Amino acid sequence: MQQPFITRRSRRKPSARVEFIDPQRNLELLAIPAVRAIVRRSRVSPVTAALLVELSGLSRQV
Repeated sequence: MQQPFITRRSRRKPSARVEFIDPQRNLELLAIPAVRAIVRRSRVSPVTAALLVELSGLSRQV
């Protein structure tokens, strides 16, 4: 008689970080040309791109 295979399920602990991804906010950020260019070229999130734009001073440029 064969013994059944016992599979062990891995239990994942819930993530401690809170998701702040808001699709509407992403669309608002993508309306900024500098943010849109960074997202398109480097494939980072719109929030990260907005932070880069703000820190580099690109938001003041026309």
